[in-house]
Amino acid sequence: MSKVRVSRKEEKAIREAEHRELRKAGDEFLKTIAEVVNHYVFVHDVEGLGRLVTQVRIVQDHAVLETLRNKGLSKEIIELCDKAGREEFAPMKEEE
Repeated sequence: MSKVRVSRKEEKAIREAEHRELRKAGDEFLKTIAEVVNHYVFVHDVEGLGRLVTQVRIVQDHAVLETLRNKGLSKEIIELCDKAGREEFAPMKEEE
């Protein structure tokens, strides 16, 4: 398999196109979330809105932990979880 060389200008254009697609997906997500929030507010569903906020926080926390793991910090995460007594946030330990 041969590697195709891409100029810096082409690389920049590719990154900008990827960024535009990501921005478009992000905007669609925000629009969807806004619609759901508006619905909960309209029907005065405090519990539903609270559940949504909780789910968003769970996903956000997971993303942070995943990023830290990908940067090679799994050992530190486990140590902090053990110290805090919250092993449910630690990555799964491999079975021997």
